[in-house]
Amino acid sequence: MITFLQNDVEFNSKELLYRDNIFSFSITDEDDNVLDFNGQDVIFSFCCYEHTKNDILINNIQKLMN
Repeated sequence: MITFLQNDVEFNSKELLYRDNIFSFSITDEDDNVLDFNGQDVIFSFCCYEHTKNDILINNIQKLMN
């Protein structure tokens, strides 16, 4: 069992671009190779949030000042 907790959500965040309420994604490694789980069960949790670019900029400036 492997557990990973991302403390800084924005660190690995990606901008979500969509036209419908249908989302497609792939689980990849750092070289963008799709991972093969060999039929094993895998559980993922996804966090969706909304930020404006100003919110992210202010948050990053506050982190730099601390």
